[in-house]
Amino acid sequence: MSNEYEFLRLLRVVSFSGFDPVPSDLNLVEEWIESQRGCLEEYADDIVLNFTDCHRAAAAELGINYPFEYALNVRFLKKGISYVWHRGIFYGGRKSPKRIEYYKLIRNSFGNIPGWERSIYDCVINNFELLYKHQSRLQKLTKHYRALRVSLEKI
Repeated sequence: MSNEYEFLRLLRVVSFSGFDPVPSDLNLVEEWIESQRGCLEEYADDIVLNFTDCHRAAAAELGINYPFEYALNVRFLKKGISYVWHRGIFYGGRKSPKRIEYYKLIRNSFGNIPGWERSIYDCVINNFELLYKHQSRLQKLTKHYRALRVSLEKI
């Protein structure tokens, strides 16, 4: 198979618009933190949307329902955003499977897959690594804010 697929042109590094400036009033910081978490969730949604668009385009171009062997699952938790890959087992073939079973994958360890498919997963993982950098910065700010609040309450 050729590496010159049209759907590969959909791959992109999703850009993050950045955080809003931190308010100078401490009473507004909690609201600011929540709104910035919302920004990170929108960023994660954009990553998933990019992957989904690529999946749909690949399915149309290759003429099969399930062109990718691995499915992406993103979770939005209070402590942060995380993602998990699941390997699909297609009973009856990928074109129109009778049944699909998904198994959780550990440590982004993809099996023997074509190079074009691996590049799609790598792009998604790189996007999530960028998201995690921004998420880490927000978590550090939140930790410092809470420590400041506690010390101010003691005064």
